[in-house]
Amino acid sequence: MSPFDHTPYYCEENIWRLCRHERFCAAKRSAVFISNAQRQCAMWNQRAGPEAGGPIVWDYHVVMLAEAGAGWEVWDLDCLLGAPLPARVWFDGSFLGLGALRPRFRPTFRVVDADIFAEVFSSDRGHMRRPDGSFLQPPPAWEAIGEGPSNLMSFVDMSGNSEGEVISGETFLALYGALS
Repeated sequence: MSPFDHTPYYCEENIWRLCRHERFCAAKRSAVFISNAQRQCAMWNQRAGPEAGGPIVWDYHVVMLAEAGAGWEVWDLDCLLGAPLPARVWFDGSFLGLGALRPRFRPTFRVVDADIFAEVFSSDRGHMRRPDGSFLQPPPAWEAIGEGPSNLMSFVDMSGNSEGEVISGETFLALYGALS
């Protein structure tokens, strides 16, 4: 089990905490939001998947990308394959090749500098509440992140002008997926 804070279904908060962790303060790192215009992004090898290793469709998912000695690593605390993984290994295990995915399930990535993400992110956890106010999934033990209104969906919206750069899967692999 990971020594890092993790609450299932709260990937954005898990990664916010990971981005701020002292182990990574000196590393070049980014928070990476994964979604698409339909908010239906297919991923494999996720803990919440209906069967081990099988696909799950997320409205969004968040991971941390960190520069390692020989390349880039992805920290996906929800991945059955472990963390960290070389970016290409994580990508191939999570998406099983972009060509196999129907266009409506293909990922788009918003790459946000981790220090900026840690500074500006705010979530009141409203996206995890039912109309009666109860939680869809148990919330983390820590306090909600940030002050003021939630800006989570501005990061998830791949057509919006939030922080970071929005890139395709092909560009993600070209920038971060080289195996050494």
